[in-house]
Amino acid sequence: MQNKTVLWLFVGVVALVLFGFFVRRESTLPAATTPPMATTTNATSTSATASTTTTDLGNGITVTGPAGSRVVITPVSTNITVAKAPDLSHVVTYSADLPPDAVTAISKNIASDTASLKQNPAQGDVWLQLAVYYKIAGDYHAAEAVWLYMTKAAPTNAVAFGDLGDLYQNFLKDYPKAESNYLQAVQLDPKNIDLYRNLYTLYKYQYKTGTTAAADILVRGLKSNPNNPDLLALQKQ
Repeated sequence: MQNKTVLWLFVGVVALVLFGFFVRRESTLPAATTPPMATTTNATSTSATASTTTTDLGNGITVTGPAGSRVVITPVSTNITVAKAPDLSHVVTYSADLPPDAVTAISKNIASDTASLKQNPAQGDVWLQLAVYYKIAGDYHAAEAVWLYMTKAAPTNAVAFGDLGDLYQNFLKDYPKAESNYLQAVQLDPKNIDLYRNLYTLYKYQYKTGTTAAADILVRGLKSNPNNPDLLALQKQ
């Protein structure tokens, strides 16, 4: 009887060890198979009582952000060969209109992002953030270089294309490039109402004015977003 009791205790211990091993194995992804992720957050509706929003990325990975946030996943290859990464030693040119405290804050953010990217250049979200800081600084061509790089590094993500469209439309005044990038972003993210709104403004006031381009882009937007109030309001203008 004593031998049987010892045997069952031994079997129980082995079972617990094996269970713990498999739990750890399922909850920890091998580094070689875990793709780096880029996340961007856009406002959307959520419960008024919630203080945070948690998004399940799969494989047991979750991201928690402010209430009303939407996480968009951008896979970024760790072996990018289609484009050379922008120079992270770039000396930023700041707009003369920026106050000194703004320059100080922006320079700290740029320094933080570049340091992070030098350690791990596969962080798509950090590249996108760096480009925004370059644009705020007034270094538009540095921002352009980063966004162009991201269109090659993550060609199925609409963010860099949309940001390039805005840069070309409102800052560099290159309207054909603005149109091209906006249309690529629309193709990748047809539910993004801002893209149609920006194209409408481009066509109505800056490029291809006097044509049906402005009306046509609203029709296209409403096909993907039926009865959208923003697009319907633009149609009435």
